[in-house]
Amino acid sequence: MTNTNKIPSIQILNQIKAVIFDFDGVFTDNRVIISTKGEEFVICDRGDGMGTNLLAAAGMKMLILSKEKNAVVTSRGKKLNIEVIQGCDDKLPELIQWLQKNSIDAKQAAYIGNDINDLECLSHVGVGAIPADAHHSVVAAATWILQHNGGRGAIREFADVLLDSR
Repeated sequence: MTNTNKIPSIQILNQIKAVIFDFDGVFTDNRVIISTKGEEFVICDRGDGMGTNLLAAAGMKMLILSKEKNAVVTSRGKKLNIEVIQGCDDKLPELIQWLQKNSIDAKQAAYIGNDINDLECLSHVGVGAIPADAHHSVVAAATWILQHNGGRGAIREFADVLLDSR
C-alpha cells in the first residue's frame, strides 16, 4: 500500500461493502476520563455517529473491532447498531473471520485505525484509512490519511467521501 493523503479512486471506493473501525482513537480522541470509582468515560462525536447512520442506510456492513474490552465500546456499538468484537489482542484473525462470515472479500473492505495494533488490519483491506492524528507507526500502511482527527469527525469525513463517490 502506498501512503497518501489523497482520497482513493472512485473505482476503489465503489468496491467497498464493509467498514471496520477501531474504537479508541477513531470514535474517540484517544483520551479517557476515569472517575474515582474507576468508571471510564469517553467523548464521541455526534457527527461521526451520523456518518455511521448514513453508511448503514446505504447498506454498508460495519464492525467495531477493539483491543479493549469495555462497556463504553459495547454501549456505543449498541446505540449505533454496529456489531462489536472486543477484547482481542490479535485483530487480524478476527477481521478475516468476520469478513468470511459476511462473504466480503478483503478488497471490498475498509478499515479505520490509528495505532500499531491496527497495522495488520490496515494492510489487509482494500482501503486502510487513518485519522489525521494517528500514531506515526501506521502512516506507511495507510492508503488514506483523513483530514480530521479521531473522535473529531474522521468517521463522518470517511462516510461523506465514500457515499459521495457512489
